[in-house]
Amino acid sequence: MSEAAQSILQSRRDRGMLAPLGALTPTDPAAGYAVQVALARLMGDLPPAGFKIGATTAQMQAYLGLDGPAAGFVPAAGLHATGARLAFNDFVNPGVECEIALRLGRDLAPGPCTIDQAAAAIAQVFAGIEIVERRYEDFVSLGAPTLIADQVFHAGGVIGEPRRAGPASR
Repeated sequence: MSEAAQSILQSRRDRGMLAPLGALTPTDPAAGYAVQVALARLMGDLPPAGFKIGATTAQMQAYLGLDGPAAGFVPAAGLHATGARLAFNDFVNPGVECEIALRLGRDLAPGPCTIDQAAAAIAQVFAGIEIVERRYEDFVSLGAPTLIADQVFHAGGVIGEPRRAGPASR
């Protein structure tokens, strides 16, 4: 796992396209997440600043061969406040996605939860922009486990001022 993570990290440092990992390719989503944790460890991002969810639509999940959304970690160094100025050339084939970011006020138990349980755990809500990179020649042939290992397109983010969560914000 750490060899695959090292290969991904080197590709990120070189600001190049991520090539297929060959024999190091994670074989399923669980193996992809294991490589993702190894990558976070190599980057010094445990614990991370937060987490992101990608592939949230049925169409994207079908395209990538996933049974549900995929998650990635958010490194603290890539998280910026409103007004940050970032250079286009610091990213590989960048794009942006409008997001809603949340800060939990308390932990949620592992596994499924109800909407009410999730809502009760939210302390703050932020407008956000996720910076994504398309660092893949053909991400479908690269495979969903490798995309998971590589943070599901995540390259950085900008968050707005926090707003307190509450009944009126639901």
